[in-house]
Amino acid sequence: MSSFYNHQPRRKHSQTSFYLKTLHCQSSPVKEYNKDNTQQEYLQNMLRMQQKEIERLEHQNRNLQILTEHQSKIIYQERQNRTHFIPKIQDKDTMGSQQIINKQKVENQLDKPIRLQRKNTINRKLTVLFQQDDTFKLNSLLDLNITDEELINNYQTDGSLSLIEETLNDEDCFLDVIHNYPPQKVSIIYDKLKKLYHEHNLMFHIILKLKLLIQKGFMIQNSKLLDESFQILRESILTIMNSQEVKIYLIDEEKKELYSRQDNHKYQIGEGLVGYVAETKQILNLKKAKYDTRFAPIDSNVILAAPILDNQKCYGVIVCQEKKNAGIYSEEDESLLQLLSEQGKMILCNVMNHNQLMTAVNKFRHALKSSIQFIQLKSQTLLVQHAQKRLKEMMNSEIATIKLVDNIEGQGIMGEAILNKSITYHHNAYNSQSFNPNIDLNTSLPIFTLPVICNKQVVACAQFTQVRGLVQQSSLSSIEQEVLELFLQSFGYLISK
Repeated sequence: MSSFYNHQPRRKHSQTSFYLKTLHCQSSPVKEYNKDNTQQEYLQNMLRMQQKEIERLEHQNRNLQILTEHQSKIIYQERQNRTHFIPKIQDKDTMGSQQIINKQKVENQLDKPIRLQRKNTINRKLTVLFQQDDTFKLNSLLDLNITDEELINNYQTDGSLSLIEETLNDEDCFLDVIHNYPPQKVSIIYDKLKKLYHEHNLMFHIILKLKLLIQKGFMIQNSKLLDESFQILRESILTIMNSQEVKIYLIDEEKKELYSRQDNHKYQIGEGLVGYVAETKQILNLKKAKYDTRFAPIDSNVILAAPILDNQKCYGVIVCQEKKNAGIYSEEDESLLQLLSEQGKMILCNVMNHNQLMTAVNKFRHALKSSIQFIQLKSQTLLVQHAQKRLKEMMNSEIATIKLVDNIEGQGIMGEAILNKSITYHHNAYNSQSFNPNIDLNTSLPIFTLPVICNKQVVACAQFTQVRGLVQQSSLSSIEQEVLELFLQSFGYLISK
């Protein structure tokens, strides 16, 4: 290409520059020529100059076209050599080059059936893939109810991904599809590529949100206070969900209501939007909450609410109100809020475990103090009364009682526990056939009943209501059982004496 330009004659004085200088000349063109020349001759000279300039530009244009064709031919030959296909050569080459080309022609003739068979196979695959449905959704990656095996299977069998993978697997196949396939099928590939780009963009932003979720998770793990932990969680939700306002409601099992620690708003289970989510245990995504007849008038129009669940038991509700960009909550937002609700569950578990540990320490302290005080009491009646008071304080119960075996006579729930020599739990004592109002605690609250054993003999029976707190438990922890055994053993030993 450079050699071509080197052989072109160089003009010392450009006619174009002369023409431009003439046009921009401020003095009259007629005055610059001899006075004998007429204005008509001047115009004819100008016309001849313009014609010569046009011829020069046409000559340059032809040269550029020749160079462009030469460059395209070189690129085409390189592409064909790379794909092991040599077209018919019209140019005269050297004998060595011709021998190499003839050898490649023979090899291509041998490979032609293989390439044709491969092309037919790819076309058959593409025909099937054009009709295959999409099975993979980006938000399914965040769904905790879908196993990894299902996700991998959906990803590998997705119609869009399989079609794009097969199309881009081979360059010849891709070019064949673009040039020879009907426009309708090419437009399908365009739509699927556009979808993949959109999902790639979503995945990038989701990864950033998950990164923030992990960072906040470490902060929550180090916090032992309920209010502090939920404040960190609320800040995480505000950022990740891009919400204007976030409220977290917890369930009070004893009062059967949800309450917010931010503004002390309370809802009964099943009441309003918050109670509805707690009752149904399903995520709720409203685009026009103001017009939803199921609930009382709501200030916000766009609302996303999710329950805090553990083994299908609801412990609270997270409510996101209005997005900052005046948009709506998507399916990806629903999946992200479910992950955030899992963090809410972990907060409750961590706080409860910490509280249980501190409670166990206090109970051991109560048991030791009670044992010392029992020794100082001389009357059996005072001993029973003091033991009842210490049991109520130790188990943080509303009601607690201890009765001697002689006063029970095998009746009521206490008599059943003495007979079985084991701890019993009743969610509602009134529903038990063994309930006796003269023996057992007269309450509808859940109760625990356990015998007092000394030297393998039952000497009394203790009964107390369910431990107060956010969550009701149908069994005592190992630490609570150990504390109770220590407390009741010391009481039983003194009673038997």
